[in-house]
Amino acid sequence: MDAFDQVQGAIEKAGLPQEVIAKLAIAKGSIRKMDTQPMAISRVAMLGREGDSAHIQLFKNFSGSSRAVQDLLDTYGELILMTSGNAGGEIWRRKLVLADPEVSAQFNEKLKSGKFSSFRSLVESFNGAIERLVAVHISNALLHCKVSFGDAKNMDVTVWPQTEGLANGKIPFSLTPLLGAYCDPDVWRNFPVAFRHRVLGTLTCGRNDVLTEFKKIVDTVCECTQN
Repeated sequence: MDAFDQVQGAIEKAGLPQEVIAKLAIAKGSIRKMDTQPMAISRVAMLGREGDSAHIQLFKNFSGSSRAVQDLLDTYGELILMTSGNAGGEIWRRKLVLADPEVSAQFNEKLKSGKFSSFRSLVESFNGAIERLVAVHISNALLHCKVSFGDAKNMDVTVWPQTEGLANGKIPFSLTPLLGAYCDPDVWRNFPVAFRHRVLGTLTCGRNDVLTEFKKIVDTVCECTQN
């Protein structure tokens, strides 16, 4: 089995959303096998360009080695990011995700519970790293508008104009602080590498909730590709 077949098999077994698999099938049509390989190039797969379009070049020494599989997946990732448009590029650059509205509902409940005396103590009561980051953003928005903790108890963050977008999962926030704390910088800063690990099932983070959202970022960029 050559590397191309191994990559196709890995994609099928990776548990990727159907929308992502469909986009990767489109990228498959951009693969061209080359009869020769430039002397200065050690990779077995890389991007080629013709005008405004791009394609994946497979060189003659393309084989089923782990290095070949890595090269092809990395090149897939380069093509996907290149063709993901402004939307995909911005999602990746800022590592954008959407909040779960359930976290905002819990924030409201905690505000009104009488168990907390400050925004800090309320934020720290959330167990998940993602939940805490959402709570921090909501708290900061309230503080920025000079809303005291006491006054906030009478508010609903899911309808208040300064927080409703984030609270209801309509306005994204950046996962960068948590990726920087829990993930390998060589992975979360490099889309082709992150894509490769996503497909091979080797994408890791120090916290499972952060890993789940990181996978969503990679998948969403894939869905944005217009190739």
